[in-house]
Amino acid sequence: ILVGSYDMYRKIIYVIDIIFSPEDSIEWPHIYIRGCKGLKKKITDIQIKTLGIITYIGEWHTHPHESNCFLSSDDVKALEWQWDEMKKSGFPALMCIMADNKCHDFYIKE
Repeated sequence: ILVGSYDMYRKIIYVIDIIFSPEDSIEWPHIYIRGCKGLKKKITDIQIKTLGIITYIGEWHTHPHESNCFLSSDDVKALEWQWDEMKKSGFPALMCIMADNKCHDFYIKE
């Protein structure tokens, strides 16, 4: 997951760090299901250490070998789900996709 902060006045999202896949994640060559074991504690620890300034801001993943950074149909569904959750707190959904050809794209839904 991506951690960072928001400047809603200036419409800036600061990506500070990433948290790698929890041990209960499922990874195959063409599909990935992120687990959740230990994530709540990691986010809570980050929030406590930064007085609530740094928190969960989105998701990131890579695409398979020789792929591009464009949203797949599964990515679109995941971004929609994330947006449904984030809008409850008034924040946008953020997804970063990285691929072999050294591309990386950020997708924001607000």
